[in-house]
Amino acid sequence: MTALDGTKGRFPLDVQLPGLGIHLREWTDEDLPVMVALFDEPQVARWTPLRSPFDFDAAQEYLSQSRRARAADRGM
Repeated sequence: MTALDGTKGRFPLDVQLPGLGIHLREWTDEDLPVMVALFDEPQVARWTPLRSPFDFDAAQEYLSQSRRARAADRGM
């Protein structure tokens, strides 16, 4: 399948969803400390399959898995 931007695969290369005071985009290496702050919470551990405690190593692994899924066109 060819995406609207001409790339092969289901998802365009650069995905950003702006609106009403929020701007969603894919995680980057610079987001790793923020991911730890967001995801190392009891309710996140309770309701998601994310590792707990969610430390810097867990954030790096999560980002790596996300990138592998993206490269395999399994998600974004």
